[in-house]
Amino acid sequence: MRAAVVAALLVLASPARAETADPLLDQLIREALGQAVGRRPSRISIRVADAKDGGATMTVSDDGHPERRRESAEAFEERARPLSGRVQVDRGEAGTTVTVTLPEYAVRS
Repeated sequence: MRAAVVAALLVLASPARAETADPLLDQLIREALGQAVGRRPSRISIRVADAKDGGATMTVSDDGHPERRRESAEAFEERARPLSGRVQVDRGEAGTTVTVTLPEYAVRS
């Protein structure tokens, strides 16, 4: 029997930003969720927010078994690199957190 997974979505971005950034952030969120589910977490949280420099930040955290393979981070870097985005992956015994920060021009309408 599979255990239930609690997922939470927190959008702190302005409505206009959330709408214009949606396609790119949607791809990144799907990638992060796909990887998180493979770690068999009980909790996944997704946070999308405006960055101080006018860009946007997406953070996906889970409490599943930590992913140790480099390839898991490369998928995010491949999507963010062409847009001068930054990717940070933090792994620990408490789980994994992936943060992708995109510059203003990448999420501007």
